[in-house]
Amino acid sequence: MEEAREEPEAAGAEEGEGDGKFMITCKFENGHEVNNARHAVVDAILTRGNEILIVKRSAEMFQAGKYCLPGGFIEHDESVEEAAKREVREETGYETRVVKLLFIVDAPERNEAGRQNIAFVFLLEALKKTGAPDYEVSEVLWRKLDNLPPKKDFAFDHYRTILEYKKSLKQKNPLPRFLSK
Repeated sequence: MEEAREEPEAAGAEEGEGDGKFMITCKFENGHEVNNARHAVVDAILTRGNEILIVKRSAEMFQAGKYCLPGGFIEHDESVEEAAKREVREETGYETRVVKLLFIVDAPERNEAGRQNIAFVFLLEALKKTGAPDYEVSEVLWRKLDNLPPKKDFAFDHYRTILEYKKSLKQKNPLPRFLSK
């Protein structure tokens, strides 16, 4: 599975006109095309007591050597929950159960590798480890929520996503919310 943040090779992911942006091209039945559609991805927060599971991106990936949450593209004929569970399984080897949707991160200024990904961030429970991480990940770590690597060592905006998760723990019955800015 190719990570949503890599350079696209598949049809439908087109480079913008000299702007370094990689967006999705949608072709409609009437021949009309939209060349700037956004990518939809999932990110997963797995916790164990006061620990969170993070992964380190392998050398061949965009933002190599940085930490992030497991996640990636939502595939054709796949729900967002199925995508979250699949991405965690591929990147960590854990089988999981979705607990709830935490956030939808839709900020247009969220520009990673020339994309404006919309992320569905889920809280998942790790059930059991059944496999090994795929090529995208060089290390799988459980870290205490109050002892994370520095923000500069995180890829994308995942450090912020973890901070927002920590804030949500203090709220009574937090609903899923949009993180637009």
